[in-house]
Amino acid sequence: MKVKAFWEFMCNSLGLKFFTGTPIYELKRLFDTMDPSLMHYIPTTNEETALGLVSGVYLSGIKGAIFMSSICFDKLKLFIEGFNTKYEIPVLLIVENDYNPLGLKQFDITSLDQITNYLYEEEYKPCILVIREGDLT
Repeated sequence: MKVKAFWEFMCNSLGLKFFTGTPIYELKRLFDTMDPSLMHYIPTTNEETALGLVSGVYLSGIKGAIFMSSICFDKLKLFIEGFNTKYEIPVLLIVENDYNPLGLKQFDITSLDQITNYLYEEEYKPCILVIREGDLT
């Protein structure tokens, strides 16, 4: 998938307008192609802050996603289980590999169209989008 098509899908089709998280080298192409006319991005120094930001903007009616390294899931486990899942605050976690110790629903670049139904129409639970090297050109 082309990077521009990815951003258009995320921002226009999914309605995600707010992105946050820690910069991830493996996803550098995404960071380099962010378009401020489509989205807002606030970098953070840790995943807990990113989860707080994206959860807060959701409560004000704005959908968002977090960029994070999958090795940081353990830091977010209590927050996701205790707050986001309990209060049905969906959040999309965009990661660079398949490591998923939380057992969250996982999507990849070929199943983008299923994310909307899961996040905002059926479950209202956090889920993961895995973007592997070579998925975006």
